[in-house]
Amino acid sequence: MATKAKKKAPATTSKTKASSIKLKKVLVPIDFSSCSMKSLDYAVAFAKQFNATLILGHVVQFDYPAIDGFGGVDFGSLELDLRREADGQLKKLVKAVREKGVTVRGVLADGRAAQAICDLADNQSADLLIISTHGYSNLKHFLLGSVSEGVVRHATCPVLVVREHEREFVI
Repeated sequence: MATKAKKKAPATTSKTKASSIKLKKVLVPIDFSSCSMKSLDYAVAFAKQFNATLILGHVVQFDYPAIDGFGGVDFGSLELDLRREADGQLKKLVKAVREKGVTVRGVLADGRAAQAICDLADNQSADLLIISTHGYSNLKHFLLGSVSEGVVRHATCPVLVVREHEREFVI
């Protein structure tokens, strides 16, 4: 009876070497909506699995209107109020995430959301960016733009986009 010779596995080379994932920092942009909270759930799972630091980034986007006639409105004070409110919400969220056993910090940024998020990812040396999308229809997308699309197009690190309604893989 003839026996079959076992095939040897090919020698591991740089081209066939098994890949591994090394995540040290995960950035998740937070606008405090239910969609961004869903992306935070994903980010917490990644941070726990890879023992990574989680960075919660909130962009304070405040455009002064180009229309005259608002007399008496102190836009500087209004912007400061927005920053204070966002800072307070971010601190509460950081505390809640920390209680889940994750190393986390919150960061406020200014500017147009997509560009500010990309800049934040670069400045924080993020290895992964996890962002949510509302999945707007074509008309809403045209009217409102898409922050997540701008981030995907311009980020210098990998981006995981979490849709509002999808098949879940985070338990």
